[in-house]
Amino acid sequence: MEARSTSAIGFVHFGGDLAAGVNDGIAVHLRSASTGAAAIIEPLSDSDTAALTVRAKGAAALTLGNSSNTITFAGGSFALNSTATKIGTGSTTAFVLVQKYTVEFTEPACAASTCVISTYVVTGLTTNSNLIFTPRMPVTPSYAYAARCSTANELCITWTNVSGSTNSGSTNRGTLLAFNYV
Repeated sequence: MEARSTSAIGFVHFGGDLAAGVNDGIAVHLRSASTGAAAIIEPLSDSDTAALTVRAKGAAALTLGNSSNTITFAGGSFALNSTATKIGTGSTTAFVLVQKYTVEFTEPACAASTCVISTYVVTGLTTNSNLIFTPRMPVTPSYAYAARCSTANELCITWTNVSGSTNSGSTNRGTLLAFNYV
């Protein structure tokens, strides 16, 4: 390896893996890799499972990678639980939750060129959210709809009949995506 430290303060190089804290219940294992593979930081334990926390000190920022890195989550699942997650450098408001809900609904009967507001119970929905609602099957073509949260746990969908005749819909399911802010 050519990347050697030349710090005037001093440096130490290890030729193999490094394990720290092996006298405790869970140690930290720094694993090296050959060219083309990925180095690994993981817990080392006699147990079948061991948690790993990576954090900054105090209120300092934790940075993963840089602008040219890609972050990949193995296993296809990722949970973000935070009190201040910002996406993008121009963001002034932090996300606290991004949540998906399934909503069962029936398009209401609606006279031509009028609107009807339907309410649905969605446990966990809050008024400080931006909502994206998408029916799983297409709604009657003459309906336009908009979703909002008027009070906690209540989804309001405004159904507008944009056609020249009265219509009614059928039972359907939709996906509601809620972005909650601080």
